[in-house]
Amino acid sequence: METNHKNKTSFSQWLKYLIQAIIKHAFPLVFVFVLFVIFRMPHLSDLTIVIIQLQDHNDFIVMPIFYTSILVMGLLISYGNLIKIESVKKSFKAEADGSIATKDIKLRSKVVKAINPKDSKEISIEKSNVSTKPSGQIDTKIIDESTEDPKIYVERMYTKILGIFMILSITFSVENTYYHLFGEYITFKYFFLLLTLFLVAITNPRLGMFLKGILKWKSNRKWLPIIIVAIAFAIILILGFVNTGGTKQDIKNLFWSMGCLSVLFFVFSISYNEKILWFKENYGIPLAYIFTFSMVLMYIIMLIDPELHYLKYLTPMVIIMVCIIGQYTIFLGLNLYGKRKKWPILTLVFFGSILMTVFVAKSNCFTHYEVSTVVSENIHPDSRLSLEAYVDKYILERRQDILNATNKAPFPIVLVSAEGGGSRAGLWAFLVHSYLYGKNENYFKKHLFSITGASGGSVGSNMFYIQAYANKDRYKKNLFLAQESDSILNENDFYYKASVFYQKDYISSSVAGLLGRDIVASILHLNFYRDRGKITETEWEATFDSLFNVGLLKRPYLDIMPKKGDTFTPPIMVTTTTHVQSGQLYLMSPVKFNTTEPRESGFNDLLSEYVKKNDSSKMIKRSAAMLLTARFPYLSPNGRVSGIGQFGDGGYYDNIGGTVTNYLEAALIKGLTKDSLLQGKYKIKHLVITNNSEAENEKKEEVDYYSQFTTPAQMAVNAIFAHADEFINAHPDCYRIESKRTALPNPGNDTLFKPLIPLGRYLSIDAVRSLEERLKDSTEVIVKLDNLLKFE
Repeated sequence: METNHKNKTSFSQWLKYLIQAIIKHAFPLVFVFVLFVIFRMPHLSDLTIVIIQLQDHNDFIVMPIFYTSILVMGLLISYGNLIKIESVKKSFKAEADGSIATKDIKLRSKVVKAINPKDSKEISIEKSNVSTKPSGQIDTKIIDESTEDPKIYVERMYTKILGIFMILSITFSVENTYYHLFGEYITFKYFFLLLTLFLVAITNPRLGMFLKGILKWKSNRKWLPIIIVAIAFAIILILGFVNTGGTKQDIKNLFWSMGCLSVLFFVFSISYNEKILWFKENYGIPLAYIFTFSMVLMYIIMLIDPELHYLKYLTPMVIIMVCIIGQYTIFLGLNLYGKRKKWPILTLVFFGSILMTVFVAKSNCFTHYEVSTVVSENIHPDSRLSLEAYVDKYILERRQDILNATNKAPFPIVLVSAEGGGSRAGLWAFLVHSYLYGKNENYFKKHLFSITGASGGSVGSNMFYIQAYANKDRYKKNLFLAQESDSILNENDFYYKASVFYQKDYISSSVAGLLGRDIVASILHLNFYRDRGKITETEWEATFDSLFNVGLLKRPYLDIMPKKGDTFTPPIMVTTTTHVQSGQLYLMSPVKFNTTEPRESGFNDLLSEYVKKNDSSKMIKRSAAMLLTARFPYLSPNGRVSGIGQFGDGGYYDNIGGTVTNYLEAALIKGLTKDSLLQGKYKIKHLVITNNSEAENEKKEEVDYYSQFTTPAQMAVNAIFAHADEFINAHPDCYRIESKRTALPNPGNDTLFKPLIPLGRYLSIDAVRSLEERLKDSTEVIVKLDNLLKFE
């Protein structure tokens, strides 16, 4: 008499078997964890719901591809370890030997059976199929009465539960986004946790037997799994058709639709219903192979050309899923091949690749991540004015305007500091500048002295700066307005051109490069034409050219710099970046901060050092300088400058540029005090452009304590964003213009909602509109900006 193993499995035995299964299938768990983190990351948190905002019914194309990618990934996790390619060879060999003699068996059915991965129970059912009932049904009595080793049961269920959990985690990332948008849950707070615990518990043989006993009354209803699948599929289709483009209800529908996808996958994974098994073998698995091949082919295309072009229409989340599937397929292939050869090939390749990246990075001839340059056009950094000479020239040109002012209405001189923070910071800075330019003709020409910042804020400021300078001789009030321009494509009816620029997708190509070609280059010491950083530069350039003066971002950085004989002395735009090797701040400035010693100002001059160590006929171009200050971790690689080192995001050192602004203010005050007639007739004003992605900026009364493991990383991150507060506290009378999630009308009803404004390189249509709406705030924004340039 056989022993019933399941009823005798203790908790400790089950836990032991579960841990063994986790160790044995470690790399699928790693990928599931990566996907969980990706879909919960703050700067990617709204990308899932972006799919339902697609226009011209493109969601009917993209959504099925997105769902397919999720199912493919789930199948690879659940069944990938069961694939045995050698069984195909055996099938063909058996036919050649004549052991498969029946002529009515088609080649397709043999191949399908050969490549169809089956778990231990499915194999047992297939073997029992040799004795069938007259009706052709499987005699499941043998299976029901047979016992299964609990260790085999746990391993069989673990990978399937892992695949189900992966889909559920993506599903509940939608609810996570919904909560941040509307402050409420679609289900309830701990529902995802309860479902996770339930899935883990299913791997316990005793619970499996218990559930089987509870649901025994359903065992004779052979159509029940089919009905569940049909209902789930129908709900997915119906909810897709009623999508109206991103309302509150649409996000709920997306959650329930993905919930149905989870149910569908759950049934297909754990059900051993004969009809389900037949469908999986004859249609499900073959289609899975076709879709997997298609996804891998797309990944190969991205490897070859990470610029993506038309593939961008698939949205960033689909691109991420395709890249993850491509990476997982490679890992799976190495793992299966290693098992066949009985060598830890996956482990050797993984750690070998990491080691190779270290050696390749140290190579002097590895130029894949070299910073982009253009012909300097005979502009040399040494020809720049010193900061002191520039200040004198700036004041002299505006001296009469200052003298015409009074003590009661002094002449405003504005120093701008723009905080970093991805595309949201860049758009907000660009919007603020655009408003001031349209409000007052003299904002750029007379009152603005300097612009500093870091990361995204500096990117937006740079684009405003070069466009305003290009039109310095012909002021146009509507220069930065999109609604009053017939020459640009403004599908979403944005008010400002900056909004049109920042609604573009600048993250997909970065992801494709990060998970594709750049990995290959870093491991194999290959110098491809463009890394993901250079691709971002070309994307910025192309979008800018479609909205503004053509070619400005492709010009050398010092194409705009004050000169002695010029009749107009423009404000200065100082771009910062952080030196990886020393941690010091480097500047790219149109004036010289250092005249006698390399670091007499406390800052390093990147443009000056570049010509000393590299070809003086070349110069860092504007878009490359913008990216150097916005080298967002991992999305953009550290930029490499031969002979000097590597450079990262300017926000690592100072995320608002306050250190440079303070130095500039001191130089300005020194220059102004030289002329006694000017005293009392000017007022230095600080415009501080900051970002707040939350609806309110209230400090928590309760202290959040961190573990000793996470404290160093958390402290480093918080220190970066603390610079803005320190600078603001040092200038209590500054004009702080802060972005906030601002409510928009909810389509279809009279309610309002506040879109997410994530920290990243992609903003949804609603996020952009929310920032435009914020700019209209009469109490916190408009009144401050209007007073900034007033003589008061």
